[in-house]
Amino acid sequence: MSQFFGFGIRVELKDGKLIEGKIAKATSKGLTLNEVKFGDGGTSQAFKVRASRLKDLKVLSVATSKKEPKEQKLTQRSHSEGKDWQDDDVSKLKEQEDFDFQGNLRMFNKKDVFAELKQKDDVAPEDRLVSHNKKAKETNGRYQNDEMVIPNAKDDAWNAISSDDDDEYDDDDEEYYDVDNGTYLPVTKSINITHLLHSAKGGTDKDSQQGQVVAQLEKMIKGQTRARSISAGPGNPASTALLKIKDSDQTVPMATPVQLMEIERVNSEQFGVTSDIMLENFATNASFFLKHKLGGRTRLRRDNHNPEPLVVILTSDSNRSGARSMALGRHLCQSGHIRVIALFTCSAGDLQDSQVKEQYERFRKCGGKVVNSVGALKSTVDKLNSPVEIVIDAMQGFDCSLTDLDESSSATQDYDTSTSMEARALDMINWCNLLQGQVQVWSLDIPSGYDSGTGLANFGAMVSATGVISSGWPLAALKTVKQGGSYRLQECAAIDMGTPHCVYSQRTSLRKFQSRDLFITEGFITLEF
Repeated sequence: MSQFFGFGIRVELKDGKLIEGKIAKATSKGLTLNEVKFGDGGTSQAFKVRASRLKDLKVLSVATSKKEPKEQKLTQRSHSEGKDWQDDDVSKLKEQEDFDFQGNLRMFNKKDVFAELKQKDDVAPEDRLVSHNKKAKETNGRYQNDEMVIPNAKDDAWNAISSDDDDEYDDDDEEYYDVDNGTYLPVTKSINITHLLHSAKGGTDKDSQQGQVVAQLEKMIKGQTRARSISAGPGNPASTALLKIKDSDQTVPMATPVQLMEIERVNSEQFGVTSDIMLENFATNASFFLKHKLGGRTRLRRDNHNPEPLVVILTSDSNRSGARSMALGRHLCQSGHIRVIALFTCSAGDLQDSQVKEQYERFRKCGGKVVNSVGALKSTVDKLNSPVEIVIDAMQGFDCSLTDLDESSSATQDYDTSTSMEARALDMINWCNLLQGQVQVWSLDIPSGYDSGTGLANFGAMVSATGVISSGWPLAALKTVKQGGSYRLQECAAIDMGTPHCVYSQRTSLRKFQSRDLFITEGFITLEF
């Protein structure tokens, strides 16, 4: 098509743009124009137009003589004479108009070009050279910042865990004494305050043996109270039973187990705030506190591709600590954002307390898992992609101690069974303490293994807790626990139990709590030792 060289033409593109110029080259694929003028006023020395973009063409002028394009002449001359561009006349180059980069960019529609290339491209992605040049994924433990260390991290054995009472780790030969037997007295020298109050309400129907036990216990309480008052004199720092609110100058008074029991009794009898109401208030507010410790809303959400955090509850058949721990576990796992596994100091099938059994069934229905031995707990944790992050120590609480479990079982069972009961509690404490420095350990009211009245160790092993979750008010014995060498104990969270303010004015011993403004907008406060 060299016969059209030098023809002046005007072309209209499919997008409506007009271009004028002289034909420098014409092929079946398109035109190359010189001395180009664009419809928006821009100019260019050369411009190529694809045939697929042409809509209309009009000849404006005909070439007077058939000449080769100027560019071809220059190229042929340079090749024939062996000259390079540096021998060109600079003055002629300066006289030329500047190349309109912006105008040419406006004429170039990248979106259409790439769409056309993609449409015409029929090469499979795996056949491209870039696919063959890809480096194989490293298997030496190194990952990119956009790669998951554990693929499908949530796809583990959690949903396959059964909470049935029988499993391969159960101790089938364990026996537990029936509390319905009238000769059963779960009262020891560690002072089971719950049974003491129930016994005091028994009236004249109680036999003389129980009356003697109650009288002895009252004498022991008075003796311990007198001994503490003598040891905590005005010059003794321990006499100031106060804890400081974190990030505040306000202090909080500390309570004794008897005062906490009295608060609950006045709550129930005079204000109608029953134990079930206080139980739910505790579980709700304590769960908010622990969720905050696990990262809060930033971490606990459905679209988080990581597995849910794992919480382990070590609990017992105790009326208060057992029921409260199960209610707390239910509130933690019911939304599906937290995994919770529970282990009792007795077999889950041998639970006797009605409130504990009720909360236990609710806990299981809401997604909680239960194992029946430390071995089963270790095996279960090994199958999961989420490590243990929080351990809740609820084996004891403030109204009993671990020695109650051992002594009440040994009173009616043989030596071997009693030893296994003690060994079971020791195994649970030792497993918990082995995680020291790796997890948070939160004890309900007081770390298991310490007496709630004196703060002294009264068991073969003690839980090394990092914090305490207190039922309303912190125990005064916590200071003794801290001073006795529990260096890991750093925090105490006081949980709102829903106690009316007027309760504290009903007893002289409770009025020190009346002047404190604690639970105003939050269901918990954090205290420092």
